[in-house]
Amino acid sequence: MSVYIKTPRVRQAIARIADWRNSAKSQAAMHLWPLIALLEKGVNSRSFTAFSEDDDRQFWDKYFRFPGETRNKRSGDSFEDGYYIEPLTATTKPSDYPHRGPSTIRVRTFKNSWQAAATTPDGNDWKLSENYVDIFIDRVLRRQDRVVLIPGFDVAIWLFRETEFQDGFSCEALLKKLQDLLRFSGSDFAKLFNSEIPPTESVFEGDRPSGESLRKQILEALVPDNPIPAARPGLMKTDERAASVLPEDDQILTEVRRLLSISSAGIILRGTAGTGKTWYAKQIAQHLAAKPEHIFEVQFHPSFGYEDFVEGYRPSKKSRSGFELVDRIFMDACKMAAAITTPVVLVIDEINRGDPSRILGELLTYIEPDYRNISFIRPFSGTKAKIPSNLVVIGTMNNFDKSISQLDLALIRRFDHIDITPSSETVEGFLKDRITQSQSDTLVKWFETLQGQLPPESGGIGHTYFKDVRHPEDIKTIWKYRMRPYCAQLLELDPDRLENVDRAFEAMFSRLVAST
Repeated sequence: MSVYIKTPRVRQAIARIADWRNSAKSQAAMHLWPLIALLEKGVNSRSFTAFSEDDDRQFWDKYFRFPGETRNKRSGDSFEDGYYIEPLTATTKPSDYPHRGPSTIRVRTFKNSWQAAATTPDGNDWKLSENYVDIFIDRVLRRQDRVVLIPGFDVAIWLFRETEFQDGFSCEALLKKLQDLLRFSGSDFAKLFNSEIPPTESVFEGDRPSGESLRKQILEALVPDNPIPAARPGLMKTDERAASVLPEDDQILTEVRRLLSISSAGIILRGTAGTGKTWYAKQIAQHLAAKPEHIFEVQFHPSFGYEDFVEGYRPSKKSRSGFELVDRIFMDACKMAAAITTPVVLVIDEINRGDPSRILGELLTYIEPDYRNISFIRPFSGTKAKIPSNLVVIGTMNNFDKSISQLDLALIRRFDHIDITPSSETVEGFLKDRITQSQSDTLVKWFETLQGQLPPESGGIGHTYFKDVRHPEDIKTIWKYRMRPYCAQLLELDPDRLENVDRAFEAMFSRLVAST
């Protein structure tokens, strides 16, 4: 008798692998499969081993295709969409992904930037650095003072999801099978992988699962490409979207799409100063909208009201009273959404700087998914209106700014909230190819230390201060005129701590310029 992995466990494994990627350094975590592909082929730190791009394609063909997939990799002159499954992002990838994704980042980052591997001059033979495990831990798993271990058991479930096992096969044996596949010593495996395992009876069953049932479970775990129901009758092509620089597998974009796929009244991006909330909101809007004119933007402020947002009076020479009632930006967005089938996005910047309950009025109810497309009476005009399902609302707020009134519970309950935290990984991305790797490491470690020097209730300081750095000397200018004034405000009542912050920067900057 044989046993097989239960298909719901495969769905759960995808979710846990994607959660791990979000908990680790999310972009660096994309190196998991490129490393596993090397190890599975037998690449080690003792001698050079043959490994080419063909090996990458074979690895992805073996482990990342839908059950029963029979399509060719190319359809006409283009690559086939949705050909591979990428558990790290819970999305599908086109059939050229092994070349432009894992294979490319292994060379550019794993080998060249991290120096975790070396190749022969022709690039067809690979050898891992002796300390590649420690490099992977530092570059991928270490988030400030903790190490986020790879969920080994879920990786094993994914790789062996269609394997037939002998009766009595245990979860311990499945984890050992992964260790053997990757040719890891016990100590190195324990450094990288979380070895927690569930009860064996919750994982295996005696009936061979059908390809259809496995495919269904996988699809349920993936973030849909077009998450808004109203958008489905007229799906947009990628080249019709407004220009966005966000990659398809961006962590925040993926979370937004996941929330939209299960219906959302609106999404608020929260974070401290300098985390790029407004930039992210606009980039996500550009990704979702088919055309730039399908994006509306507004900023709330203390004097902003319902009459500025939904409908209100404005001077008019045509009216006997001297005023006429007109629709404002929210109703303009609703009209646009009602006229098309693709998403219309309304970006509300600084949503908590005004009084959202007063500004939104009855919209607090009708913006909810269950009340979309249901008519309501507007108080000023007395006319009917409704909020289309394909209107996406994205707000931003600095939830650490105590000078601003906090959102009331009614709005908090209705909106979904995504936290954007200070990211040393993003700092490293900004600095790439602008300063040396050792200089970048010095700056990133200082940035992480600075977070702990600022009051916890402040949320720290964001990473976007570094986006325009061209060379090491720019750091001092950015610190003096942008970052330090903000830090000084946070530490206004603690001059000793501010002095320590200043000293830490000067020490860091001295090391930075000394290595130029």
